[in-house]
Amino acid sequence: MSTTQQSSSSSSAAAASNTSNSSPNFDVALDDFKTRTGHDLSTHSFAAVIDSCATPKAILYEYRKQVRKNYNQYRKGDARLMNALKPIVHGLYTMSQSETTKLPGKLIFTAIGILLAEAKGVLQSYSDLVDLFESIRGSLERRKPQPGLRPTPEIMEIRRKIMYEIITVLALAAGEMMQRRRQQSAGEFEGGEAIENALQELDILTQEARRTLLRNQRANTRDAGSRPRPSNRATRNVDEDLKVIEEAMERLNELSARGSTFNQWKMMGTLLWIHGKPGSGKTVFSTIIEDIKRMQEAGTALMACFYFDYKEPEKCNLRDLLSSILLQLGNQSDPCWEILSQLYTLHGNGWERPSETALTQCLKDMLKAAKRMPTYIIVDALDECSNTAASTSSPRNPVLDLLQDLANSSNLYPKLRICVTSRPAHYIKDVLEPLAYRSISLHEEVGQIRDIQEYIRHVVNTDQAMQSWSKKDKQLAIDTLSEKADGRFRWVASQLDILRKCPSTDVRRTLDTLPAALEEMGGRPM
Repeated sequence: MSTTQQSSSSSSAAAASNTSNSSPNFDVALDDFKTRTGHDLSTHSFAAVIDSCATPKAILYEYRKQVRKNYNQYRKGDARLMNALKPIVHGLYTMSQSETTKLPGKLIFTAIGILLAEAKGVLQSYSDLVDLFESIRGSLERRKPQPGLRPTPEIMEIRRKIMYEIITVLALAAGEMMQRRRQQSAGEFEGGEAIENALQELDILTQEARRTLLRNQRANTRDAGSRPRPSNRATRNVDEDLKVIEEAMERLNELSARGSTFNQWKMMGTLLWIHGKPGSGKTVFSTIIEDIKRMQEAGTALMACFYFDYKEPEKCNLRDLLSSILLQLGNQSDPCWEILSQLYTLHGNGWERPSETALTQCLKDMLKAAKRMPTYIIVDALDECSNTAASTSSPRNPVLDLLQDLANSSNLYPKLRICVTSRPAHYIKDVLEPLAYRSISLHEEVGQIRDIQEYIRHVVNTDQAMQSWSKKDKQLAIDTLSEKADGRFRWVASQLDILRKCPSTDVRRTLDTLPAALEEMGGRPM
């Protein structure tokens, strides 16, 4: 992309971002799309096709005709693109059913058709479009409407902003594809900083939409009157606690599989480092695995996971990491299996133990063989890979060296994505932080600390077992638990269980004897 184009893209993205503070002007979106692509969304021939489509199924039929005609991958059975488009079309069709959203809905459906046509013949365009639409789909799925909710003017305005941002993303992507076709260039679908900013703005808007929907849902519930109370008070308290903690954890979940950070990493990044204290919410990374697993089961990605555990030091080393990854990739891909078989044959059909160097080279050969297939390597709890001292022979050092080598070779393995979780130990931070495309610190999230305080306050003020406490004791419990929690939800929940059984006369004594969360983590290696 030329410097002029990048400047234009950045200014357009900034203009789009500004619309989030005011009602979006779709004439501006029309002009921007025409400037970038030369196509007028309102008069393009595909706009007439969209006008003739009365259902989402009809729109998808038109897209499928284009994809079947233009992309050899689809004709060979690769349905990723249509699988990504289906939920987008259904979601946008629902959003565009009011008078104020019919026009932007039509513009978006037309823009998608134009993008599918402009990407024809561009090297790697099929996988690039899949990544782009999966990112848009991930954002839209967060704001699914709740049953029975009537759209308020506030929600309708957010919908319009979301639709404006999608047009901006599509304009940038179509312009990028046209530029790449003119230059006959290959490589990753970079799209410049403007596309990344527009996708991030879209994700922020969909988060805002979800929060608004939840607020309205709670308001509707209150207006409808009080709910029937369960006969068992303990059941009611547990249900309320679960509801509060689920809402509190939503912010952490937004950092994972449906968050903009995750989608951007899937599209453009190499290494994602998620770090936090034990129990701080680092296990939200399991959501990432579930998201990638769906792609793996659909045959659109390869994934290998390895979990370090200090309780099994004999498995905390580079050899076991590589052996596990090689077997997992070999079981998912015929080319990878062939490479693994060659390694087996070269080492006496299993009688000779391959060196770590040979195992590493085997992994690199697999990554090259995978070519355009996204390959995800997930490494959990790297800090638990044993480390006896500052010795250069520490089992952790070769693992860090491998991660560093792979991350620095992104030009050789453009579809490789690595996700690592660990505590923020300095010996890991010094290596991974400079390499990371994105680094997420869970325990330093200000929102998480606030959520913990809100959760404690809710339980102390509503739990039946604590209602005999004095106001001073309740406030003391809130302050003490918040101070000692160190960002750990799990610890807070366990201490509240103890306090529920505590007589009101023993509250202060019990609080004085509660250990800090960090003290309960003794025994884990540093």
